[in-house]
Amino acid sequence: MIGRFRDKGGAGKTVPCGPDLDEHLQTIQEYADAGVDELHIQQIGGGHEAFFDAYERDILPKFAG
Repeated sequence: MIGRFRDKGGAGKTVPCGPDLDEHLQTIQEYADAGVDELHIQQIGGGHEAFFDAYERDILPKFAG
């Protein structure tokens, strides 16, 4: 499960953490709107396959072009 150990403290205050893909999408869109054309995404902890499957399915298509 994505974000099973979500903590809004620490890194969660400045980067999207947890299962809310809309929050991830919004943050990535803010970078895109600022002109960033390359962004590195990382999953910390377990669940890497589920995390990147969700990104491939729900996030990346919105920025393909």
